[in-house]
Amino acid sequence: MLRTPCIGQPIYLDKALIQKYKESKREACTALLGSVRDGMRSVIVAASDYKELTLIHTVRRLYQRPASGITTGDKQDLARRFSVGLRMLLAQQAEESGSARLPDDLRDLERRLEEYQDALTHWGLKVQ
Repeated sequence: MLRTPCIGQPIYLDKALIQKYKESKREACTALLGSVRDGMRSVIVAASDYKELTLIHTVRRLYQRPASGITTGDKQDLARRFSVGLRMLLAQQAEESGSARLPDDLRDLERRLEEYQDALTHWGLKVQ
């Protein structure tokens, strides 16, 4: 699984965790690792490969309105939703046709999105 280059919310060591560490190092470490796990999950977008991850982010950027004031967390959430939607679509296709392959019209859209992203990359344009 690939992940996007995104930094999530900071993880703080509060007084309660420090006190827990004094009482039980194992419990404190488990709690801290749980916070790290949750933080990592909040910024990970599932994709089968880099091409798919790029496609998800291209769709997300085209979907959101420019200068909409969208936060990094909102961007990640939207990308995750597109990823889940793609997984659901592929699973439905596999169930209906026996092949986890996009329908022709969506494969055409995928090709056009890839061409769009290639043009942006060629001209050195990065869209947030």
